[in-house]
Amino acid sequence: MKPRLLSQKFVEQFSPSADGRQPVAHRVSRGSANHPSPPSPLPRGRERGAEGGVRASQPRAHALGYCLSPRPGLKETGADENDSFNAHLTHDTRNTQPVILSATKNPRSSGIHQIQRSSENYLSKDQTAVILRFAQNDKPLQKTADKLANFHFPFSIFQFPLSRSFHLLPFCVLLSAFCFLAPARAADPGSAKALIQAGHWKRARAIVEPRAAANPRDAQAAWLLSRIKLAFGDLDGALVPAQQAVELEDGNSDYHLQLAEVYGEMAARASMFAAAGLARKFKGELDVSLARNPKNLEALDALMQYSYQAPGLMGGDKGKARSIADQLVRLSPVDGYLAQAELAGEAKDQAKVEESLRQAVQADPKNYEAQTALAGFYTNLSRRNTDEAEKHAREALRLEPGRAKAYSILATVLALERRWNELEAILSASEKAVPDDLAPYFKSTNALLEAGVELQRGEAYVRKYLGQEPEGEEPDRAHAHRLLGLILEKQGRRADAVSELEAAVEMNPRFKEAKEDLKRVKAGSR
Repeated sequence: MKPRLLSQKFVEQFSPSADGRQPVAHRVSRGSANHPSPPSPLPRGRERGAEGGVRASQPRAHALGYCLSPRPGLKETGADENDSFNAHLTHDTRNTQPVILSATKNPRSSGIHQIQRSSENYLSKDQTAVILRFAQNDKPLQKTADKLANFHFPFSIFQFPLSRSFHLLPFCVLLSAFCFLAPARAADPGSAKALIQAGHWKRARAIVEPRAAANPRDAQAAWLLSRIKLAFGDLDGALVPAQQAVELEDGNSDYHLQLAEVYGEMAARASMFAAAGLARKFKGELDVSLARNPKNLEALDALMQYSYQAPGLMGGDKGKARSIADQLVRLSPVDGYLAQAELAGEAKDQAKVEESLRQAVQADPKNYEAQTALAGFYTNLSRRNTDEAEKHAREALRLEPGRAKAYSILATVLALERRWNELEAILSASEKAVPDDLAPYFKSTNALLEAGVELQRGEAYVRKYLGQEPEGEEPDRAHAHRLLGLILEKQGRRADAVSELEAAVEMNPRFKEAKEDLKRVKAGSR
């Protein structure tokens, strides 16, 4: 299966900060971190499985990135005219009827008729009535309306939680595992699907882009291209090929699921009114995907996450989510136990998370995702067990030495235990085995920041990470600049820290955490 939404959520939940704040961000860029515990930037992965199955790979970012708290890069109020995907929010390319949006910071001042025109395009009559009555100061319904306004669509693979108290984002690693279910059938070695499944997005891109350009009617190439574009955060580039794939092969469940994921990512970054409409599109495509293949593990996982996170007015039902997780156990024990771990994480039941992860490993000891998920869990500050983390990470590395996730966990463990020679050796081995993914350098830097040691070493690592294009679904350059800024601040180099944080904000003007860090560091420099 491909990495699903909750993966990122896991990261946030299992790297709580000392001040009790819950980062949201794979699943936060979702939550923000306040001084003196700046969040530590982490990514989320998402890889889809091979033919017919769901995939497993990098944090789908929580494939559905469920996060109810603000995440970096998430728009909080009205629509932004400068958003690159604004056109898609105001006009559905699969429906020629234009959509009118009018989301303002103060809905009551924008005119009831405007709210009605906007909401009726996206919401049901009951939901529209709630918003209209709220606009008329109907206080009894204010609480309900607040729930709608505060619901951030749970589907974003681009939220990288930053550990506030410098608590490792240990679970980011883990997150990938949960997010993606194991593929039902392995793809041919070297194929684009196999590369994506292993998190090698750059290599897959080199194969798929020429193929898609050569044949615009190649539905599979369009589907793969959409997944690759989404992995690198290109929503505009991901939407059109996803729609093309569905139009060319309407009966393919995976293609509808991909289109749903694109709508989900767009919803995670849109204004409230636009997000509501995009959420309906997401749910619609997800329903079609399951109608085409009721046993699509990825689609079931996505529905589980949506059911657990969405408000009741938008179809949320925690009981249904738990039933789906049980169904997944029957269909695929490993994927089902990973799904149950996700739900346990949502419920903050870490004992159940550990139990479910161990069951996943017991169900299939040779499953890379299960091994790395359990290893990542044990790097979590509140449940830290570096011996167990190292044990399962090394087993994952033995199973698949060509993937970066196990190296990242080992690097994290070695940095935390200050085993410097071994850390250098594992980073060197990682770079040799996976030269196009330097995530282990990023993750080890995050660990050093948490521990507050070897900051110069961490600075060198994150600068190395910035030396090449980040892999898909790994922290982007903006998050790397932010991490570097936090490292420099910790060293007392405030002016340099300001420069790095400014670079992060310039690259992503909606990066809330970086903005807050920048404001804080500047204030401390006065």
